[in-house]
Amino acid sequence: MKKMKTLILFVMLAWSTSLFAQHLKDGCAWVYYNWYEDEARYNEPEYIKYELCGTQELNGKTYYKLYTTTSYWGTVTAGPTYRLGLREENGRVYADCDEYANLTYIDLDKPKNSLYAMPYIVTEDNEVVLYDFNWNVGDYVGPADILCRYYVKNKSNIRIETGEVRSKYEVYLNLNKSLEVAEKDYANIGDIPDKFHCYVIEGIGAIDYLGALYEWLNHIILPYGYNSIETCLNVFVDNNTIVYKAPDYTGAPEDEGYSYTTYKKDPFFGHLVTGIGSVKSDAERGAKPCLYDLSGRKVEGKPRPGVYIYNGRKVVVR
Repeated sequence: MKKMKTLILFVMLAWSTSLFAQHLKDGCAWVYYNWYEDEARYNEPEYIKYELCGTQELNGKTYYKLYTTTSYWGTVTAGPTYRLGLREENGRVYADCDEYANLTYIDLDKPKNSLYAMPYIVTEDNEVVLYDFNWNVGDYVGPADILCRYYVKNKSNIRIETGEVRSKYEVYLNLNKSLEVAEKDYANIGDIPDKFHCYVIEGIGAIDYLGALYEWLNHIILPYGYNSIETCLNVFVDNNTIVYKAPDYTGAPEDEGYSYTTYKKDPFFGHLVTGIGSVKSDAERGAKPCLYDLSGRKVEGKPRPGVYIYNGRKVVVR
């Protein structure tokens, strides 16, 4: 009986550890590509790499610094550029609300019946909850009292490249018909039924549509609009390990140019998918690892005794 209790306790401990595993950390990087439907046969997708590199302190909390680098036709056109800080705690991914608002076009003062009302939950600590990997079917993934709200319609499991099984969420847009639309030009928006928005994988994020981590809920589906740009998550990397890769194309070769949900060899991690080479951070490329204090400030000269961050790890200087 004692052995059985010990086994049950061990299983419960392992389950809770898995539930709140730290997914986002220094060394994580991922690539989305933007696919232009009307020029699919002729255009190289626009690849955007996101990478977490180094930490910073903001309002008493430690965030990983998120950088982006853009490549088009095999040439880096922008970056690496700092975007904002991210942190993960108990399965939730947070960003500072003010930093997030400055980065996007979201207006925090927009009323709840506006098409552009804040789509994320804002905590008492003034943080935005970008993801909550504790979602269950029926849960809203943002506020439930706004006009354009999102909810989890289905939840299933997916086996990622490492062999681990994680949750996969099917997110839908649901219009709060109890609210009158604020914008006069969109009086017929109430006629739109619930609409599929994107898939989200635990610890990885949205894998399709406008899935870039800090803007995936910000694209409002208008009643008569047409969007010729689709977005797909190509790969997600944890240091030198492929965690997720978009599925390979299996249709007719002549139609591959029209596929925007399958893997494409990107300029950042294409070599890694084939097992050649290793991952290097653009944010640190060409530079030696630097020493940072716990506030994320670069330390120049000889450091004083204390705890620092070096090459993404804590070190003690005595």
